[in-house]
Amino acid sequence: MKSRKHEPQRQGERGQALALFVLASTVIMAMAGLVVDGGMAFVNRRDAQNAADLGAMAGTRVISDYYMRDASKHSRNVWDAIDAAVQANGCTDGGTVPCSWTASFLKPAATGPGTELISGSQLKGGIPDTGLPIPLGAQGVEVVIERQPPTVLLPVIGMTQWDVVASAQAITAQIDTVPSGVLLPIAVDPLPGPANFQPGDTHILSLGDDAPGQFSWLTWDGDHNSDTLAANICTAQNPAMDLADADTEADWIIGDVGKTNSSAVRDCLLTHKGRIIVLPTFDATRLQGSNGQYHITGFTYWRLLDFEANPHIDNIKAMFIDVGPGQVGQEYAGPPCNASTDISCDRHSFFLGLID
Repeated sequence: MKSRKHEPQRQGERGQALALFVLASTVIMAMAGLVVDGGMAFVNRRDAQNAADLGAMAGTRVISDYYMRDASKHSRNVWDAIDAAVQANGCTDGGTVPCSWTASFLKPAATGPGTELISGSQLKGGIPDTGLPIPLGAQGVEVVIERQPPTVLLPVIGMTQWDVVASAQAITAQIDTVPSGVLLPIAVDPLPGPANFQPGDTHILSLGDDAPGQFSWLTWDGDHNSDTLAANICTAQNPAMDLADADTEADWIIGDVGKTNSSAVRDCLLTHKGRIIVLPTFDATRLQGSNGQYHITGFTYWRLLDFEANPHIDNIKAMFIDVGPGQVGQEYAGPPCNASTDISCDRHSFFLGLID
């Protein structure tokens, strides 16, 4: 008859092995959860940032309209614009991923660079869904998005959801300086004015009705050469321009004559097709032919849609974007002026977009 004196020891070993197996399984599940659920958290973080970016720009557009076109705009209009934008980008209370948002008015900081939130007894809860006036000094908004995506594997360690937070600030401002290296050499006639362009509108940018003998092409240094023009289209090479000064010669840019049939120009322009481009606007021209000049007043953002390439480049078609992809630094000029009451307003450029 076999002895059973080792049976309790074996049972203890089996119990320890089971405990180690459970512990190891939990660790493996947790590690897998960090990969799987962590990846989902990353996706939700990206979605939250997109919603915050677009919500901030939508609310800031209303503030821009308030200054430039419609002084009857109020806080509810800003709130509605933000709400519509974030919902259109997947941030809803009843969605598959719980999502909420808050927003506050922004103004340039009183001291030093940057921005500060506008507070007060009526704004403790952020931008109100009421007909209260847009606060004095407001130039933009900050939107904060919170998403709580559920986890799939991490509940094994008691974590049932992620808390994902993203924020964005946007501002509208009068910009007096066009930085170097941002503009493509295609002049845009702003009539009836950049303030009246509507996002989504499509325009032909090279109608040939500008300076006599000109077709909206620019030469930054007066060099009438197709290779130079192509280089300036492939890579923006404009000089910096101070728009705050009054009618200086530096604001007058010599145009490039005629319509081009250069393959290099066509190829460079083709690289921008479908992309957002930054173009200079002008308010006047002088002289003609190879001496024709454009008075540059600012810049606008467009999406290049198409153009005719044979036998020469013509009918450049673009969609007005209005909200640029770039960011501005920490120094902001004052809010936009009212073009309907201030005749000098069209002499300035306005920025509407995300900030650092």
